[in-house]
Amino acid sequence: LLGSSIFGTLVHGAPSIETIQINPVFQVNTFTLEANVEAVNEATISAQTSGRVKSIPFDVNDYVQQGDIVIQLRDKQQKSALEQAQAGLIQAQAANSDAQSKLEQSTSLFDQGSLSKGQFDTIKANAKSAAAMVKASNALLEQAKENYSYTQIRAPYSGIVKARLIEVGESVSPGTPLMTGLSLSNLRVIADVPQRFTPHILDKTSFRVISADRTITPKKVTFFPYADPNSHTFKVRADIDGEGSQLFPGMWVKLQIPIGKNKKIIVPSSALVQKSELTSVYVKT
Repeated sequence: LLGSSIFGTLVHGAPSIETIQINPVFQVNTFTLEANVEAVNEATISAQTSGRVKSIPFDVNDYVQQGDIVIQLRDKQQKSALEQAQAGLIQAQAANSDAQSKLEQSTSLFDQGSLSKGQFDTIKANAKSAAAMVKASNALLEQAKENYSYTQIRAPYSGIVKARLIEVGESVSPGTPLMTGLSLSNLRVIADVPQRFTPHILDKTSFRVISADRTITPKKVTFFPYADPNSHTFKVRADIDGEGSQLFPGMWVKLQIPIGKNKKIIVPSSALVQKSELTSVYVKT
């Protein structure tokens, strides 16, 4: 391999054998680490209102779509408050409509001098008060709608139910943990890099995730800029697309990291000669 070209055995008088020019190339050195797969989106949803659990349509390991109702609380109290707020808004709108109509009629009478300034100011103040009551009623209605929506606990994203922390019939209060779920769409691989390799990691685009016979290129690589005080290792995180990856949270995979480049001589496989257990090449000298 120290020569400049490769060829077959030459025999006197035989035609020349085709040779291949070999030049040293730079190749990336890699180091393989054990890594753990995690879900980017994993959360425990909690109650935001008080109530009793009415139904739980999904159980552990069930797949849910984003926006699906995963827990339904009894909503009699919240529904009554919502209906009361709706009625209050209708009442406020009617009073405001009457007040604005009186203000419009009084304006022309005041301009004609048929209405005193004190009477006109009272009518104008009543109109402003009625308009303000409509805004206040709208705010109360929005609050009632929000409280009513809290009785329907929905999935924040599509994924798998990991744990159910409540049963039908139990009472909950704001902050009570209800269910844990995770998404398989976006995953990340976490590994600890020994300190001696960190100065040589320059190219984050060359990271590779290896699982069985599959190689996955991460979408993004984040290198934590601090070391663990106990192990003196640096944490690295590689984000990957979970769709079709056949990877699941908790699995062990290999993370291949680049640690610099070396000059090497690469020989094509077509130039190799295999004799028993010996693999060799002919070098033209």
